[in-house]
Amino acid sequence: GGIHPHDAAALRDWFADRSAVLLAGPGLGESAPEVCRALLGKNAPWRGAVLDADALNALAAGKLRGGLPANTILTPHPGEAARLLGTTVAEIQADRAQAARQLAEKYDCIAVLKGSGTLVAKPDGTLWHNNTGNAGLARGGSGDVLAGMLAALLACGLPAYQAAACAVYLHGAAADRAAAKRGEYGMLPHDILPDWAHCLRKTKDKREKRQLHKTPCSCRFLLL
Repeated sequence: GGIHPHDAAALRDWFADRSAVLLAGPGLGESAPEVCRALLGKNAPWRGAVLDADALNALAAGKLRGGLPANTILTPHPGEAARLLGTTVAEIQADRAQAARQLAEKYDCIAVLKGSGTLVAKPDGTLWHNNTGNAGLARGGSGDVLAGMLAALLACGLPAYQAAACAVYLHGAAADRAAAKRGEYGMLPHDILPDWAHCLRKTKDKREKRQLHKTPCSCRFLLL
């Protein structure tokens, strides 16, 4: 199964007079370039967008015309980052901070460079280094969970940079809780979700400023 480009165009039209966030990429497969062209491009209706997986590959291949919507977040792992920058994984990993900044500047968006110590970069060079998370997040599907969290926080009204920092931090914190209970090798992507809810609730109820003060995150979405 999949999304036909004609359906994607109709979906874009349906959202034209609504305030909505787009998450594109996971599971799109070979249809990604056509679907993303239909959903994105000039006058796209989205208040924000998260591009992951196959959407990043389409972007790297130059198959998406026009600029990206305002408040777009890219979520590449090192391999996808290498394709987006036309370089190698070794070069990305040799200077991850520089790579994150280059991604944000080149595509004029927020870049989330995943990996050990995920980085969040703005086009102006601002960089935030995350200190939560563990090797259990390397399992396939964990990035899809993060992409969904990013889109949810964008939909709550957070600016893209704050949404990215909050989602990355809480995604990692939830993974640390899951690993404490199941082990890094035993945890699965869906195990993150109950612990993410716990981290949200704990942050809202106890205002853990000692842990959150280093993140560019207002956490106003917790009051919804």
